Amino acid sequence: MRYVFIISVLCLLLSGKESLAQGDWSAYLCGDTIQDMAIAGNNIWCATEEGGVVRWNRQDETFRQYTTLDGLLTNTVQAIAVDREGTVWIGTARGVQCFDGDGWKTYTVADGLAENDICGIFVDSRNNKWFYNQWLGSRGATRFDGSTWEVFNCEKYPLLGLDNIKCVSESPDGAIWFGSGGGASRFDGESWTLYRDEMEPIHYGVLSISFTDDGSVWFGGHWGVLRWNGNTKTYYNVMELLGYHEPYNGLINEIFSVMEDNRGSLWFRNHDHLISFDGAKWTETLGPHNSPATRSAAVDEDGTLWIGSDWHSKGGGLYRYDGDTLKQFCAYPKYVQCFAESGDGSLWIGGYEGLYRFAGETAIRITLPGALEDDRVYSVTFDRDGVLWLVLSGEEHDPNSTYTARTQGKVASFDGHEWTVHEPMCGFGWIHTTVVVDQANVKWVCGYAGLWSFDGISWKSHMPGENGMPATGSEAVFDVAVDRDNMVWITLPNSPPAWFDGETWNVEPEMWDSVSLRGMKKIAVDAKNNLWFSTDGGVIFQYDRTRWIVHSDIAALDGIAVDGNNSVWASERNAILRYSGSSWERLAPIGILEEARIKGIFADSRDGLWFALDDGLLKYEPSILSVVNHHHIPQSLPQLHTHPNPFNPSTTLSFTLSAPGNVTLTVYDVTGRKVTELVSGFHAAGEHSAVWNAEGCASGVYFSVLRAGEKRETRKILLVR
Repeated sequence: MRYVFIISVLCLLLSGKESLAQGDWSAYLCGDTIQDMAIAGNNIWCATEEGGVVRWNRQDETFRQYTTLDGLLTNTVQAIAVDREGTVWIGTARGVQCFDGDGWKTYTVADGLAENDICGIFVDSRNNKWFYNQWLGSRGATRFDGSTWEVFNCEKYPLLGLDNIKCVSESPDGAIWFGSGGGASRFDGESWTLYRDEMEPIHYGVLSISFTDDGSVWFGGHWGVLRWNGNTKTYYNVMELLGYHEPYNGLINEIFSVMEDNRGSLWFRNHDHLISFDGAKWTETLGPHNSPATRSAAVDEDGTLWIGSDWHSKGGGLYRYDGDTLKQFCAYPKYVQCFAESGDGSLWIGGYEGLYRFAGETAIRITLPGALEDDRVYSVTFDRDGVLWLVLSGEEHDPNSTYTARTQGKVASFDGHEWTVHEPMCGFGWIHTTVVVDQANVKWVCGYAGLWSFDGISWKSHMPGENGMPATGSEAVFDVAVDRDNMVWITLPNSPPAWFDGETWNVEPEMWDSVSLRGMKKIAVDAKNNLWFSTDGGVIFQYDRTRWIVHSDIAALDGIAVDGNNSVWASERNAILRYSGSSWERLAPIGILEEARIKGIFADSRDGLWFALDDGLLKYEPSILSVVNHHHIPQSLPQLHTHPNPFNPSTTLSFTLSAPGNVTLTVYDVTGRKVTELVSGFHAAGEHSAVWNAEGCASGVYFSVLRAGEKRETRKILLVR
C-alpha cells in the first residue's frame, strides 16, 4: 500500500554569495524594445526595456550584452549616451551608471542627481553630462562636469520653463537649449531666454531640438515641427504634408527627434513613422506598412539610419536602413517555451518567436516552412533517429474583429531533409502542449485536446474516460513523460497522475483518497526512476514507487527538471530551487529574477541548467568543485589518461569511448573556473585525444573532466613551471 509522507520545507537554505560561487550564471535577454541608442565609432549602444545594454558592432554585426549579472542596476535602461572620452552613460529608474570598459559605476541623488529616475542624457562639447526626466512631476535637469553636480530647475532658474525636461541640445555657439512642456529655453552660461509663445504652432511642448548645417534650428513638438532660420520661422504639419488628415487615421503627429544625414537630408521620428525631407519633398520612408514602430533612431557617419523598435509591433530589435533595405538585428528570443538537445549537443529553443538553435553565445533563428513560418513553438524534442519534432500553434485573424485567436495546434517533424506537418483528426490544443519519445521511438503529444501517440505509421488518441484513463470532465492532459521502465505518465485536471503500461491506463485507488494528489502539472523523472510532479499550489510531489513524499511551503511553480547529478530543480516565479537529496536550496542570481518570471527548466547533457524567461534565457553552469564533491555523481569507468603529468607547458589527454555519443573534455582550475574546453561534440566509439597547451596559465593543480552521456571522469593534472 502506498502512503503519503508530508515533508514541510519550512526553512529553505538561503544561498547568497556562497551558492553563486558554486557556479556561473549567464543571462541571454531579448532586449527587443530599444528605448534609446548612441553611436560611437563602429559600436551601436542600445538601451533596452528588459534586456539591459546591448552593444552592436555595425561592421561585423556581433554584439555584447550587459545585464544585472554584469553590474547594471536594472535590466530596464531608459537612456544612453557616450561621452567624449568614450565612457558610456546610462539612465535608469534607479540612478545613473557609467561604464569605462572595465566596470559600472553608480550615481544617485546621494551623489547630486536631482532624481534617480533618468529618461534622457546629453553630452555637450565640454564633456558635461546632462541628466533629465521627461515626465510631469520631475525635478529638472542635472549637470555633471566630472567632479561637480549642479541641478537646473524652475525654482533656481524660472526661465527654464517647466521642470519636466523633454530634451537637451547645444547650439553651434555653445549655448545649452532645453525643451519642456513650457516651451524652449536657451542658457549661454550666464543668462536665460525663454521661448514660449514662439512655440504655439507645435502646441508649446518641445520634444526635440536639433541644429543643422545650414544654420537652422528645428523644434519637434506635439503638433509637428517648427523651423527657425535666421528671422524666418516655418511651421510644418508633417502628417498633413504626407497626405494624412486629422485625426491622421489614428496616427500621432508628435516629432520626437530630428536627424541630419551626410547627404543633407533630414529624418523625423514619431511613434509610427520615419519621415525624410530633402529640402523640397516630404516622404514617408518607413511607416506601419513596412517597418516596426520606433522608440529611438540615429544616423551613423556613413549616413545609414539605425532604428530602435518596439517589440509590440512587427518584431522588435535593432534595424538598419541603408536607403533600400531594412535589416533586423535581435539579441535573443523572447517568450521562450521549451528546450531540446540534439545529437551533436546543440540546444534548440522554441517560443513565441519560432524556433532557434543556440550556438555558443548566439541564437540562430531556424526558418520554418511556409505553413509554419509565423507559428509559435510550444514543445520541441528529438526522437531516437535524430528527427526533430515540434508542437506549434498559429494565429487566426477575424477580418471583422480586432481579436486574434490561436489556432488548434499542429505537429511537425524534420528529418534533416524535409518537413512533414502531421494533422491528426482532432488537432491539438495549443496550451500545455508537450511532445516526448519513449524507448520504442513512439511519439507522445499532449494538450487541451487530449493525448495522442504516433508509432511512425498512424496516430492513436488516448482520451480521459477511455481505456482506464480517469474521466475528468475535460479532454485536457497537462503533461506527459516516460520513465526508465518505459511507462508513460500523464497529469490531468482534478485527478491524480495516471500511467500507461503498454495496454491500459492505471491509477491506484489509494491516490484518489488524497485530494492533495490532484492538480499536478509538470513531470520529471530522476536517475533512480523517482517521479517528481510540480503544481500551481506551492507543492512538489515525489513518488519513489513505494510512497508519496510531499515537499511543501514552496511558492507557485512553473517548471521542474533533473540534472545529471540527480539534483531536482524547480522554479518559483522569481526564484530557483535545488534539491540534492536532503534539503532545498534557493539560488537567485541577483537582479535578473527581480524583473523576470521563470516559465520552464531544462537540464542539458553538460550539467548546465537553462531557465525559460518571458524576456529570454538564464543559464546556470555548476563549477567543477560542486560537481566533483556531489554525492550523486554516477560512477565512471577509468578511460581518461593524461601524459605527461606533471607537465610543462603542454600535455595530451586521451580517452576511449565504448559507444558513440556526445563528449566534452574540459579543464578547470582549483577554484572551479573553466579554463578551456578541449573537446565538444559527437564522437565515434574508439580512442581519441586532445592536446592542452597551458602557455599563459599559472603553475598549480588543474582538473580535466570527461563527460560522455551519463558517464563522467575527473583527473587531477599538475602544471609545473
